[in-house]
Amino acid sequence: MAATEAVIDSLVVVGLVGMLNFWRLSRWCLVGALALAFVARPFLGLVVYSAFEGFFASLFSCVVMWLLTVSFWTPIAKRFAGSKGGACCLTIALSGREC
Repeated sequence: MAATEAVIDSLVVVGLVGMLNFWRLSRWCLVGALALAFVARPFLGLVVYSAFEGFFASLFSCVVMWLLTVSFWTPIAKRFAGSKGGACCLTIALSGREC
């Protein structure tokens, strides 16, 4: 199951880096990582976490869920939809010019 964990981790990294650059597939990478984690979890067996590990895992999960919610159901979703836009367009828009 180490391969499954590696796939989930790589999807999360690609998704989070893509969120910074407003890549179109970044939100779907995060959704895929979340779905794969839910499906694979029963097959990974019993795992014991420390309190700190559990806290940071829960915090990370909440942040990723917030990112997914914001990227799909707010006006920011328009940045992910088109090929025009992205981080450079956001920088230009913040400076007051048109993209």
